[in-house]
Amino acid sequence: MSAVAVYHRVEYYGPGELPAAYVRGSMFLTSGDSGISRAIQAVQGLRSPACYARWNHGGLITHEHGQMVESLEFGPEVEHMEKYRGAWVAIVVPEIHPRDLEQLETYVESVLAADWGYSYLSILCILISLLTGSKLNFSRTATIICTGFNCDGYTRLGYVWPKPAAFMRPDDVAAFFGARFPAGA
Repeated sequence: MSAVAVYHRVEYYGPGELPAAYVRGSMFLTSGDSGISRAIQAVQGLRSPACYARWNHGGLITHEHGQMVESLEFGPEVEHMEKYRGAWVAIVVPEIHPRDLEQLETYVESVLAADWGYSYLSILCILISLLTGSKLNFSRTATIICTGFNCDGYTRLGYVWPKPAAFMRPDDVAAFFGARFPAGA
């Protein structure tokens, strides 16, 4: 799988490491240890190689100093990459035309402004999708899974995904970009 007309590189950072500066518009993947994170890894492991299934969350970097937006249990939130200093992080750095970056930033701002949260129906659809691969979806852009939010934004950069953006799980994104979880980690 490859992106359409977009060059990118993947940078890896181990626990305790993060870059000194970030590229706006980059996407990150990380691997958490919470119960939910482990459950996501287990379910992804049913359909993907472990080198991709270990990534269980992601977000979009919106500022050179590490501000980012991630879709969490209550919808999209503005956070900082320092939050993930203790975890493995893969950062996908695309080559972005300024016009495309503006479109991505407008998308992120509109999702944040909508201030939607998850409904029980959205959570049920996510659970069914993770467990079965079903394409059943009753969500809005701000209520899709973390990497669905990222992929929806990246369509503004020219990326074409192998399945609808809303259904791109962290393991799908990792496989798409070739972001293999570091062996032995």
